[in-house]
Amino acid sequence: MQSKRDQRHGGLSARIGSLAYRAAQRAMTLDVSRLMCLDAANVQCVPVDERFSFRFLNAAEVRAFARDAQNDLTSAFAERMRQGRDLCYAALDGRMLAGYAWLALESIEAEQNRGRSADSGVAASFGSDTAFVYRAFTREEFRGRHLYAACLVRALQDLSVQGIGKLFVTADWTNRAARAGCRRAGCRELGSIARFGWRRAMFTLTPPGSAAQGIQFGSRVRPHVRTCLVKA
Repeated sequence: MQSKRDQRHGGLSARIGSLAYRAAQRAMTLDVSRLMCLDAANVQCVPVDERFSFRFLNAAEVRAFARDAQNDLTSAFAERMRQGRDLCYAALDGRMLAGYAWLALESIEAEQNRGRSADSGVAASFGSDTAFVYRAFTREEFRGRHLYAACLVRALQDLSVQGIGKLFVTADWTNRAARAGCRRAGCRELGSIARFGWRRAMFTLTPPGSAAQGIQFGSRVRPHVRTCLVKA
């Protein structure tokens, strides 16, 4: 177990690293995310208040929730879902949207899988037995209740009966809350995805052996062929 002194030192080092990272982002395109994987066989129990229910949303529900700006959604996401490209797994407090995990099927475009800068995007392709969580959100009044971790676990459990047994998840390396939520769900970290440079000279580093884990990165994705798993 770490001593309090070691914990303080670790926290200070993380803050210094985060400040240096943010400063570098002002001078160039720089995005460093941790790639994580959740296997159906390794999910952890994430207890949450019984007031919350969990399920997939359909496109009509997404359009309705998009009318509330606090839900951080637009109708464009409903259209992606209608086309069979995405799924949305939500935590609900009665009729209120408390949080969600947004999942891509078979591939995700670079413009959707990016950080602050449009040039930081990295496309990814993966098998039909896998989904990729490229967006997640919890409303401010519901944060600290482990809803993100619960969405990951329950989404994968529901998808496993349809042949999807693995989720890939990313989080900015400085987002300690998101990474903690992923670990709580049972995710294992595979390494970092780094995108850096300037518009005419961009470079990408991906975790060694990521292809062996079933995911390939690039500037473009292969054609999307899956039919929708959830009715729009």
